[in-house]
Amino acid sequence: MTGGSTTSCSRFRPCSKRNVAKLWLIFSALNVSNSLWAWGSPRPQSQTPQQYPLYNLSILLPKPQRQLSEAWGLAADSCGGAPLLAQHLFADIPALLRVPYSVKEQYDEMRLVGVRFDPQQSETRLVFQPLIWAEWGRDEKGFWGEDAAIHLFFKTSPEQIVAWQNQMKKDFGRLNPQLLGVHPFFKRGGNMWKLNFVMCELARAGAFKVTYMNVRGARVLWNFGGFALKREGDELVRGDDVGIPNAEGIFLDDENTGRSVQRVARFAGSPRAGLLPKPVRGDHLMELFLTDTVGNIESPVRVRTVVDRIENPTLNSPQTVDCVSCHAAESSRRWLELKHDSSATDQAYRYEGQYGLDASVSDFASRNTANFRIFGYLDNEAVIARRALNETVQIQHFLWKP
Repeated sequence: MTGGSTTSCSRFRPCSKRNVAKLWLIFSALNVSNSLWAWGSPRPQSQTPQQYPLYNLSILLPKPQRQLSEAWGLAADSCGGAPLLAQHLFADIPALLRVPYSVKEQYDEMRLVGVRFDPQQSETRLVFQPLIWAEWGRDEKGFWGEDAAIHLFFKTSPEQIVAWQNQMKKDFGRLNPQLLGVHPFFKRGGNMWKLNFVMCELARAGAFKVTYMNVRGARVLWNFGGFALKREGDELVRGDDVGIPNAEGIFLDDENTGRSVQRVARFAGSPRAGLLPKPVRGDHLMELFLTDTVGNIESPVRVRTVVDRIENPTLNSPQTVDCVSCHAAESSRRWLELKHDSSATDQAYRYEGQYGLDASVSDFASRNTANFRIFGYLDNEAVIARRALNETVQIQHFLWKP
């Protein structure tokens, strides 16, 4: 599939065909990072503590260069015919794209962009996005990450994750242990199938949960949701819908599934947003979503405190924060810094060392307030939110300390 007008386009101004609306809402990069911090979880005892690179703990893969077959898909085309997610289960997800493609077309365009390991929750999470061929600017073309994603969750023991990390240290060579970005080994053209030993094991085990984010219109409305997967005989079948933490009420998707979702919509010409179901407990950003004008926040310090708490993996996780507030934290913090000269509060996560993102991650895309990415791609730009960086640092410390 090809596409793309070449008018009014540049590296920092996506093509008019993408119809990216003016940036008013306070939303962040993500995704969906889903981890629960179990501080009592025992560390694997049989391994010598060592510093695993952030790049290997949260692997952001480069987009394919020429064809989709260069990256992992969902179908049963590898690993002895075991799909990562069968098409009939994918069909239960509300349509991911703004364009009304068929289920099969969307299924075929889903490609792996991220692998994240969480030994504290005994999980491995795969991030998939629809990748669409596009042309923009002058003589620029390639695959774009559409503004949608699914996450697959697999049970993985801490010991298995450590074994995989040890293998990756051998396969991927020396990496800066304190930087995170597009994985250098794969960015340099390293063989994507070097991850077979991980992917095939996950495909055989089968996922236990799928979550998703989809978009409607010209980036004016998004849905977040998901459902459990359970095994009946040799087959995975759909289970119950995933609940929205600390939110009141149920809102049903109005597409073709009748699934419960958390829906957020921007109001044109205003930074305000409508949100259903609304978070009513815990840390959330409703005060920011209900702001009528850019400068009308009663207490920027109070809102910044909430943002810092949401981004702090020792205080919150997606099991304690509603989907939208979690995905809104990145650009909310940046907007507060820009409009209110905001600085970190005592609730912010503190690093034990000098950590950061490398140059492969787009600062422009992270400042885009219509961006929900936490770990993945927005159009042609790589995005990693601070929430994802903080989680990865915390996992590194969990595995490193004796």
